[in-house]
Amino acid sequence: NFVGTMNGKGVKVLLSIVKAPDWSRRQNGNPGEGPPDNMQDAADFMGAAAGKYCGKGVEAIEVWNEQNLDVEWHDKRGLSAALYLDMLKRAHASIKAACPSMIVLSGAPTPNGLNSGTAIDDVQVLQQMYQLGLKNYTDGIGSHPSGFRSPPDIPAGNLGSYADHRSFFFRGTMDAYRQVMVANGDASKQIWPTEFGWPVGTGGGAHPAGQFNSPEQVADYFVRAFKWAKAQGWVGVMFVWQLDFSGGEVGAFRVRGSPSFGALQGMAK
Repeated sequence: NFVGTMNGKGVKVLLSIVKAPDWSRRQNGNPGEGPPDNMQDAADFMGAAAGKYCGKGVEAIEVWNEQNLDVEWHDKRGLSAALYLDMLKRAHASIKAACPSMIVLSGAPTPNGLNSGTAIDDVQVLQQMYQLGLKNYTDGIGSHPSGFRSPPDIPAGNLGSYADHRSFFFRGTMDAYRQVMVANGDASKQIWPTEFGWPVGTGGGAHPAGQFNSPEQVADYFVRAFKWAKAQGWVGVMFVWQLDFSGGEVGAFRVRGSPSFGALQGMAK
């Protein structure tokens, strides 16, 4: 299987568990992806996964994905930090019982500045999660600090008329999350960017911001992002994501053979 193959190559795996089967969503499930009716079902599955792969290639589990966005959290109960914390609290206990060494990450919110029926501002939801006890149920904070068309090492608000909200900036998202963590006495933990990147091009489903980025420019951005993150001391493991979906979502990972691949391969580690 995939984990076994990666383990054989010495690659450590982050397992991101982001979907629930239909049988677990009969009461509150809306069409689309979302959490189970009973959060213990999710916790039981994550605990079983932790036990199965403990010491066998999986080093960390991310509990869900973009829980502040309706696309990822279709549920009749609505978007809710409290509902998510119920899942995380139970999952943390199950995972640690099965594999004490497993790193548990909170699900990365999607960066945005909205408060509507379809999304909650990511910094606001992170603050709400801390108020509900997040500090006690995670070893690191997941994030998705996409760069869109902004360089990775500049703070938010420096691109003139283009999307000056901090959610359009890699560093804007990272800095905002760090401020929340420090304010809540959780400065010893790291932020793990479990998805980050810049779109390239305009064809077939690519993100609109891709028109502003060349492959060579994005390669430079990736290297600068890793250098900036290493200098901070509070950034954990980072996972490259391209934001281009012309080949389906798997297309988001297509960096092999691109300038980005060569730049990342050649940069000082």
